[in-house]
Amino acid sequence: MLYSLLVFLYGISWTVVYISFIRNGRKEKVYCMPFFCIIGEIVWEVIYSTQTFHVDISMQTIFFCIYGICALIFLFQFFKYKKDSFPAIIDHKYVVPYIAISSIAAIALQLAFYYMWSWPYNFIYSAHIHTFGISFLMLIMLWIRGVKGYNLRIAIFKIIGDISAMVLSSNLYLGENIDIAVICIGIAMFVTDSIFLVSFLKLRKEALKS
Repeated sequence: MLYSLLVFLYGISWTVVYISFIRNGRKEKVYCMPFFCIIGEIVWEVIYSTQTFHVDISMQTIFFCIYGICALIFLFQFFKYKKDSFPAIIDHKYVVPYIAISSIAAIALQLAFYYMWSWPYNFIYSAHIHTFGISFLMLIMLWIRGVKGYNLRIAIFKIIGDISAMVLSSNLYLGENIDIAVICIGIAMFVTDSIFLVSFLKLRKEALKS
């Protein structure tokens, strides 16, 4: 019962976040997830969704498929809106090298995680490291670009999803051994997400005043 509740909590929370990315991106003509994370998400889903399909078609597997579809939409929105929403501090002549380097790095990183650990450790560790990367780079993008593309729903549901995933995965899906690595990464995600929430509220307040 607890297992299913935690899977549902993190699954539905991240679904809300991803759908909000798509909706806000279309509405505000902006991409919401950093490009490096988009590629990492696509590669992660290709690797691990296929593996979970071989185990069984569960609620978790369905969520993974939803995330994969959303990631493809993120990629489409990035190429559609990058001209107007790419950070102004980066010269546009560097966009293509950025895309190439980010793609290679994201793919290499996910493959390294996959071969570094055996199942289910590669599945769990890569997921949490990747999610922390999303949290960290979203925070940087918020500071550089402002609140455009983001809202309070994204900030809150991301915290709920990350806490649920940390509790679920910290003892290898409710097993007997507590995994300190997952807890440490989870704490780092929670701190980063909390800073994102506080920063978002502050920047939104300043934007409303101006």
